Amino acid sequence: MAAQLSGRRLGVAPDDGRIILAAAAGAGLAAVYNVPPAGALFALEILLARRSPRAVVTALTMSVIATLVARPVVADRPTYDFPMAAPDAGTLGWAVVAVPLCALLGLSFHALRVVAERHRPPVSWRLPVAIAVAGLVLGLLSVPLPDLPGNGAAIMQTTFAGGGSVTLFALLVLLKPLVTGLYVRSGAVGGLLTPALATGAAAGGLAATIVRATGGEASVALWSLVGSAGVPAVTQRAPLFASAMAFELTGAPLWTAPVLVAVASAATGTAHLAVRVRARRRARRPPVTRGR
Repeated sequence: MAAQLSGRRLGVAPDDGRIILAAAAGAGLAAVYNVPPAGALFALEILLARRSPRAVVTALTMSVIATLVARPVVADRPTYDFPMAAPDAGTLGWAVVAVPLCALLGLSFHALRVVAERHRPPVSWRLPVAIAVAGLVLGLLSVPLPDLPGNGAAIMQTTFAGGGSVTLFALLVLLKPLVTGLYVRSGAVGGLLTPALATGAAAGGLAATIVRATGGEASVALWSLVGSAGVPAVTQRAPLFASAMAFELTGAPLWTAPVLVAVASAATGTAHLAVRVRARRRARRPPVTRGR
C-alpha cells in the first residue's frame, strides 16, 4: 500500500509501479524469512504476469536490501535446522514417486481453499463466532497434536529433525489442510504458503516412516524436504519459488537444489495436465436435460 501511494505521488509509470509493488511484497517475505532469492522469485513468478530484466533486477535488489535491513532482528541463518546429508538412491527414488503425490496433495489443498473461500460468512456477528469456533476446534485437536497449530513451523522442524511416527504424520497430512480450510471458511485471513509447505513436509515424513517401518532405509529430513517443495509449487503454481523457499528455509546441502527444482517443476506440470484433462472431459459431457 505504501509503495502504491508513493508511486502515484512521484508520478511513476503504471508498469513500473506494478514492478515496484510486487518487488516490495517479495522483499517483505525475504526479510521475514531471510530468503532473498525466494523473495525475488515470489514477486517474479507469482505476482508479475510479465517478466523483464528490469523486473528481475528490481525484485532481487529490493529483496537483498530488505534482508540486510532486517538482519539485526532476523538472524543470519536458516529458519530450520537441517542435517548435512549425502545423496542416496532412496531419496532420488522418492523424488520420482513424490511428483504425482505432491500434485494430488497440492490440487486437493487448492480445491479445499477455493471451496472454503466461497462459503465465508458475511461481515456480521457471525464472523467472530465462526472464527471462535474454528479456534476451539483447533485447540481441541492441538491437545493430542501439539505440532498442528500455527503456520506449520512445528511440523517442519519435527520432520527435519527426523522425528515423528507413521500415525503422527498421517494425521498431520490429513488435518493441516482441513484446519487451514476451516479457518478460511470461518472468515479468517492469513497466508496459505507455509501450511502447504508443512503439509508437503509431513507427506514426505509419512512416506519415509512407512519405508522405515517395513525395514527399508529412508531419510525423514530429505524426504520431507522434497515434499515441502512439491506441494506449495502446485498450490502457488510457482515451482522455482517453492524450490527456493524450501532450500533457503533449511540451508539444505547444495546437491538438493536441482532435485527440488525438478520435483517442483514436474509436480506443477502434472497438476496442470490433470486440470486440463479434467476440463476437457467435462466439456465433452452431454448437457443434462431435466424433464418437466
